[in-house]
Amino acid sequence: MRKTLGSWTLVAVVLIAASSAAPVQADPGWGTLPGSSGMSTSLPASGGAGSSDTGATATGSTGTAPANVAPGSTATISKRCVTRRGVRTCRYYDGGRIVKVCIKRGKRKERCRRRRFLSAPTFRNNGGYTNPIITPVVRFYFQGTPNPNKGWCSGTLIRRGIVLTAAHCLFANRTDGVSEGFRYGYYPPSQLSIVPGNTVANGTPYAPYGYWQVVQTFVPQGWADEDGGLDWGIAVVAPNAQGRYPGDLVGTFDADWGVKFPFGTRLYNVGYPASGPFGGPAWFWGNGQYFCDIRWDGETSTAPYYQSSYGIRLEPCEMNGGESGGPVFVQFGDGSWGIIGVNNRGAPRADGYGAYTVSFYLDDRFGAFWSSVLALLR
Repeated sequence: MRKTLGSWTLVAVVLIAASSAAPVQADPGWGTLPGSSGMSTSLPASGGAGSSDTGATATGSTGTAPANVAPGSTATISKRCVTRRGVRTCRYYDGGRIVKVCIKRGKRKERCRRRRFLSAPTFRNNGGYTNPIITPVVRFYFQGTPNPNKGWCSGTLIRRGIVLTAAHCLFANRTDGVSEGFRYGYYPPSQLSIVPGNTVANGTPYAPYGYWQVVQTFVPQGWADEDGGLDWGIAVVAPNAQGRYPGDLVGTFDADWGVKFPFGTRLYNVGYPASGPFGGPAWFWGNGQYFCDIRWDGETSTAPYYQSSYGIRLEPCEMNGGESGGPVFVQFGDGSWGIIGVNNRGAPRADGYGAYTVSFYLDDRFGAFWSSVLALLR
């Protein structure tokens, strides 16, 4: 998420609003491949048609698998209540995972129901800096900000020269971007670059695979028309002097849409948080690749601006501004990983760290958007 907003930066038409960069030569590596990131607007039967208690069923990835998987920590019971239209709803959490819901309507007796699971891992498995670095996850840099060379957003290589990120990292619509002092429209691609596997070495930023220039960007027309729920974007990068693309060096992941997975499925989101405390020397000025490893219990977030999408709430997760566009991985039944969303929204804690992250689920509209981008690049 961009770190320029106090609250993190904030589509269902699928027409493309493309950046006005020079034409990009077609890359044969961008063609249809078996799996979910190809030209089909829906997953094949083996991709997301079903689910199991061990994970979602979908195609695997070709990138480095997330690391730092650790056992759950000791759980504690907490309670959160809200009252709307005379109905009081209380949720009880065990280590962050809902175990009981109680509802009281007016003067009626409170009624409670418990949630039962086949297994009982805690909601939060682990979090911190990735080790080893997940190389296809990239950090965006934008030279047009008041702080040049500072991080802008996050993303993931899903083809050798194509990066999946959030739309608000590439295009300022009137709700999100213009209010920050930017003009309506695409941020100039010439001012955007990516660093795959951005990390820290000896206390300084380190680009182990170099900087790569963005040459073209795409967002759904719906995003440009103020549908904040279609917060997905695609950036195309130029090859290096040898004609190679970053994905040739670091690998890629698949983006999977329409995947179904049960409560308790592991979700693992990654990014480059750079706001608040993360923007200081103790946290390497946001140059470290960070992760939150949780088990999703069905929590969602909605708001009028992005209600067209299903907002998966990942909580707790201390990542904040700068993580936008980073991947949300799901672990499939065969143990592999794929991307089912990107980091889109969030809210800060009192201490400046993130309280939670919201990811917009990649539905069939994303599949159609992806297909239309590929068609334009051929």
